[in-house]
Amino acid sequence: MGGCLITGRENGAKHCGMNILYSLQHLGFAIPPQADVCWVGEAGPGLSYLDPGSGGSENDFTNRDTTFMTWILITTLTNQEQGSWS
Repeated sequence: MGGCLITGRENGAKHCGMNILYSLQHLGFAIPPQADVCWVGEAGPGLSYLDPGSGGSENDFTNRDTTFMTWILITTLTNQEQGSWS
């Protein structure tokens, strides 16, 4: 089971996630829907996600997507362990 979290000031976060998830899939990982999440922050030079004052940890969009990704990965892993993986 694979997923990825992209942080920083990368405007191509979805492109990076696409490459990472494709590579994981190519190596044999199962990739469920919504297996990527990113925090881009403000465009241009600036603070990264965990830098003080960045607002990264208070970002509603990022927190919601991270929660969705986590629950989907946990649910998929739980279903796989219980033999209901199809």
